[in-house]
Amino acid sequence: MHLYLIGPRGSGKSTVARQVARRLDRPLWANDEAIQVATGKTITELFQTRGEAGFRELESESLANAANSPAAVVDLGGGAVLRESNRSLIRGTGKAVWLFAEAEILWRRICDDPRSTHTRPPLKAQSAETLASDDLDEIRQLVRERESFYEVCADYEIDTGSLSVDEVARRIVAWFDTVDKLTSRSRPIA
Repeated sequence: MHLYLIGPRGSGKSTVARQVARRLDRPLWANDEAIQVATGKTITELFQTRGEAGFRELESESLANAANSPAAVVDLGGGAVLRESNRSLIRGTGKAVWLFAEAEILWRRICDDPRSTHTRPPLKAQSAETLASDDLDEIRQLVRERESFYEVCADYEIDTGSLSVDEVARRIVAWFDTVDKLTSRSRPIA
């Protein structure tokens, strides 16, 4: 059974996923990184050359590869839940933890991440120097648009706004250990 981390950009998925994978002694599948390795392009370049629809197709293919791999911690991009086929795959092959925070916190984290404008889909602003309140409005809008998709996939939710990475990882591992044990017990004995 996979453990999927879902949520908006800036919620801490990638950082937390590394710690959770280590603590659970499971491989990590970072979906955006897998796409970049497979294509040799950054997510920003893929959005520029293939458009959002082309990127979403690559994202779905990579998610399918993750779902067909041995049990892993899977770090998904913020928009991976937009397609029904992806939501079904997530629900059918594992458990999902929805990481979230207030839009202002997400915005601040994105502004503080120098890699963000080079490796992630662009917000309206094109560089860290020009991230502005327009981007905060865009983040609010994206969160509103995607909230119901995160909710339908989520088996567990964590507000990461005031928690350390260590605390978020600890809560996920404690929850998942319980879920994994219950799931293991309910499997028929061969």
